[in-house]
Order: sequence, then C-alpha cells, then structure tokens
Amino acid sequence: MALTVQASPLPPAPRPEDIFSPAQWETLLAVADTVIPSIGCTGTADSSTTHLVSQPQFDALVSSLRPAAVEDESEAARAAVQFLGESASSIPGFKESMCRTLALHVHQEGLRGIKTILAGLNNFAVSFALTGSRTPFQHQPYHVRRQILSSWRSSYLPPLRAAHRALVALTKKSWVGSSPSLPLVLGFPNVPVHGATSESFPYSFLQFPAGDGPEIIETDVVIVGSGCGAGVAAKNLAEAGHRVIVVEKSYFFPNDHYPMSGCEGAFHLFSNGGAELSDDGSIGVVSGSTWGGGGTINWSASLQTQSMVREEWANAGLPLFTSSAYQTSLDRVCDYMGVSADFIQQNHGNSVLMEGARKLGYSAKAVPQNTGHQKHACGYCALGCAAGIKQGPAVTFLADAARAGATFIEGFKAEKVLFGRKLVKGKRVAIGVRGTWTSRDASGATHGTPAITRKVVIKANKVVVSCGTLESPLLLLRSGLKNPQIGRNLHLHPVIIMSAMFDHETRPWEGSILTSLVSDFENLDGRGHGSKIEAVVMLPNFFLPLMAWDNGLDYKTFAPNAPRMAAASTHDNNMAITDVTSRKLASHEP
Repeated sequence: MALTVQASPLPPAPRPEDIFSPAQWETLLAVADTVIPSIGCTGTADSSTTHLVSQPQFDALVSSLRPAAVEDESEAARAAVQFLGESASSIPGFKESMCRTLALHVHQEGLRGIKTILAGLNNFAVSFALTGSRTPFQHQPYHVRRQILSSWRSSYLPPLRAAHRALVALTKKSWVGSSPSLPLVLGFPNVPVHGATSESFPYSFLQFPAGDGPEIIETDVVIVGSGCGAGVAAKNLAEAGHRVIVVEKSYFFPNDHYPMSGCEGAFHLFSNGGAELSDDGSIGVVSGSTWGGGGTINWSASLQTQSMVREEWANAGLPLFTSSAYQTSLDRVCDYMGVSADFIQQNHGNSVLMEGARKLGYSAKAVPQNTGHQKHACGYCALGCAAGIKQGPAVTFLADAARAGATFIEGFKAEKVLFGRKLVKGKRVAIGVRGTWTSRDASGATHGTPAITRKVVIKANKVVVSCGTLESPLLLLRSGLKNPQIGRNLHLHPVIIMSAMFDHETRPWEGSILTSLVSDFENLDGRGHGSKIEAVVMLPNFFLPLMAWDNGLDYKTFAPNAPRMAAASTHDNNMAITDVTSRKLASHEP
C-alpha cells in the first residue's frame, strides 16, 4: 500500500515579466522546445516546430514507450503518443518552473549572462555572430535551431559553451519536474508503494511578535545550523546543562510530508533548489538546507573517515584526527545511530556493482547504514524518510537536545556573528548572533502570506558556527573576520555518472540507495588520490537531468528507459579547489 504524503506547497512563482522581456521569453521557450521537442510523423505535423520521423519510426517509438503499468493497450498507446507530442513549452507548469528556478536559484551574474544571450539572439547583427543567420532564433525552423544549439556545445566562444550548458540544464530540470506524461511512461510512483509513516518528534520553535526593533534573547550557547555537526553539539551541550539555542534558516517538516515530490524536495530540502553551481556551470555541489541539514536528505551510507584523510589533516597541524580519542568519538556516534551492514537488502543496482566487481577481481564491500539496526530498503530517502528509520539529526541528536531543554528557531537567517569590544588574550570574543527571522504563514506553511519578518539578536556566551561547508565561511566573512584562509582550499571531488541499460525492468528507484562500494582505485598514487565506485540515487528528478544531451530526439526517447537502468558514480579524488568566498572553481592537479 502506497504512503499518503502531505503536500509541501511551493511559493508562488515570480512573474515572468519580472525576469525577462516578452521577446526574451519567446527566445528562451524556443530554446527549450529545441532541447525537448515535440516528435511527430512526416506529413502530419509542422516541420517548423516538430522533430519529424517516418511513420514506421513513430510507430516503433509508440510501441517501445508503452508503459508497463498501464494494462489497457489503447490507453498505453495514448500515453506514449502524448509523451512524444509534448514539447517543453506546451506543458502548463513548465514556464512556472523556469520562473522559479531563474528568479530564486540562479545568481545575478548568471541571470545577466542568460539575458545577454537571449537579447543577442533577438538582434539582427548579434544573432548573425551567434548563429550565422540574421533571422532571430525563435523564428528559425526546428531543424535549424537544433543545429545552432548543437554548435554552441563545441563553440570556440566560452560564453556560448556556458550558455549551452545552462540552457540545456535548465530545460531538462524544468521538464522532468513538470511533465505530466513522463512519470506515466516511466511507471514511476511519486511515493513508495511499500512502507509506513512514523510519528515525528514533536519539535516546538520559538515565535516572535511583529515589531520594528530587534527581538533580543539570551542563552549560554547559540548554534548556527541544524545538520550533523550542529546536532551532536546541541545534544552534548544541552545534556551537560547549558542553555542551548539552535537556529536554522530553513524549516522543519514532519515525517508525513516525506518523501516530497522532486520539485517540492528540491525547494524545501536542498540548498539553492538542488545544487550550488560553479560560475561556469561545470560543477554542482549538492547540500541539504532543511531541519536536520544533510542528515535529512543523505542516503543512510555511513563511512568513517579514512586513515589517509585523517593523516593528511594531522600533517596539516590537526593531530586530533589520528588520535584514539577521535576514533572513540566516531565509534560512539556510529553506535548511537545503529550503524551496521547487517540489515542491508541490496537492490538491483547495488547487486550489479557487487557482482561485477567480484567477476573482475575487485574488492567490493557493503556500505554500513545508519538505520538503527533495522532493515530499510527505501530509494526515496533523498527526499526525506517517512519511516523515520534513517537516524539523521532530526530523528536522533536534535531530539535528544530538545529532551535536555534546548530550544530552536526555524526560518532564521544568520547574518553576522557579534563580537564584544573586550579583548581576551588579545583577541575579540564572540558574544552572539544577529539575523532575520521569518515566520510561517497563517496556515502554517513556509512560503505564503502573511508572515512576520523580524530582526533577532541572540546574546550568548559561546557561538558555534556549523551551517555547512559552503555557508559557514560566508557567515564568518560577513562577521568581519579577516583570516585569509577562510573559505579557501575546499577540496571537491568531481563525480562522473555511468549507467547501463538492461533487457528487463530494474525499477532502480526501489530499494536502498547506496549499499555497495568498490575502493580498489581510491589510492592510486599512495597519497589518497584516485576514485571510488558507488551506486547512486535513481529517482527520475535526480537522475534524468544528469543524462547527457546530444539532441532532443535521442534524449527524450531514451529517458523512458530509466526503469531498465542501473547507474554508479566514480568519486574522483583528483580534486578541484574552490574559493567559497567567490564560488569560483578551478581545476587542480595534486
């Protein structure tokens, strides 16, 4: 029996005219219809707007796309024809999805770049330079638009290559999230067909009245962030008798809102609508932004810090990480969360990885899971765990902190750590945090109206900054700290996705997500540089936007093969180094 999931509504989409001009929107939607075209038969559809195929080709596509979940053959054929005929701009929610992404999740520099390209495509002279034709892009027939867009991918002009990446990625993301026919041809249920919802811990959050001046409160310790590090700190400090306040910029959702839909989850559970992108769009960093942070949206995999990483940190002046005390701490946390590989049920993708490694003579191993010594074969946990079996901070550490008397504030955007004037040993001392709090709306939702917005100052004896790898450095810099190393030298590990298609249905979104690992190649040079091979999440909203796009026909007709696929990722330890202060990424050879 499928779960009953409560809706987590999205905020109203920004108005299209507040983002682009009508001409720019016309051009953008023409690009989108080139990425995701309508597919029709020669002689029965308009060649200027449709990717035409012969009648036998069309019939073969209809036959191959008939969803197995639809038993009636005529209904299955209608679903396939609807899917083929659907273009991106013909979907009612597509433009709304684009508006939300562009206005809320694309930084201003990137938005200006897209505007410049769209405006240029409407200018005769610039259009000639960009496309080789004075005819505006949106007035070109489909086959010409397809050739132009494909040429940008390998253009000698970096802005055109960047535009190709951005516009194709934006279109794929919006299409997968808004298409009414794609889930039908995939046979993908929006919620798991098995499982049950458990009760959530009854968190309560501080509320503040409307007012002009800042609300001022006092505590012993204020912790910025509610993820894995913050949760452990909150539990330990509260149980030691300290008054603790945990602040989180996002909001809490009870278990009956999980798993969210792909669109809801991207907005409510992840930073920047799904991923923080590098300036050139070549790397995306996925991080949680919700109550419980990354612990709410991770995949249950619980690997302890490797010895080579610990040695690198110790050699950099942090000897704690090679001490027995650190190992004891790791073991204590794992014991508390019930981390074990004893209750794993390998799904198809993980089984293929394990068996393939065995046949090739590689050493594959099961990945321990933080499931409290319970079986938990759920492929949807990246969108929240309805069963509450995944032992993330919201289930464990933060709940314990609440039982010990900690208090919480959701919707609190920390703007600055406050420092006192008095020096201690020649250094300034943190005395609190200032931020802006936004209440829920009148119905209890997170993005409606009316909502109260209020400045809040939290005075504290100690301040713990634990708001994530990307956000913590930015908060420290906003607070006036001058250490030149803040935000620099973050090591990212680029991930490459590889997939395979099988003759039978694999339903890769079913079963645990990451329960197997091949580590033979992770230390190729003796200094910790190499690759891991792991299974990946296969929910359509995560996987399909990552599939390579060569042309609209191939991408659109290959996407429905997802139910017969399995995929794995290689985590490349040949690092990229990023400066978080500017979000610029640069390749780095170790």
